[in-house]
Amino acid sequence: MLELIDALELPEAVREDVRAVYGLIARAEGEAHGCEPGEVHFHEVGSLDAVADIAGASLLLRERHRAYEAQLSPDCRAACSACGAAALLEEGRCDG
Repeated sequence: MLELIDALELPEAVREDVRAVYGLIARAEGEAHGCEPGEVHFHEVGSLDAVADIAGASLLLRERHRAYEAQLSPDCRAACSACGAAALLEEGRCDG
């Protein structure tokens, strides 16, 4: 799971959030099943859509915090923030 998370094209702070969430899940599952967190098998929560949900929630919560602090988000046309959106576009660029 950590290899998958580390390979995500996301800001490091978001990857840290995702690692932390899966760390909590692993500890809880380990306690419930009597095994070490590193031995836990992520079933439903290990699917790519679950990882995307957690990463998306982290991105949105961070953006919300920035808004409450009256901080502007970076303009992607001026500098890429490595959010991964460009990979979804045919041209590979958000400002295309």
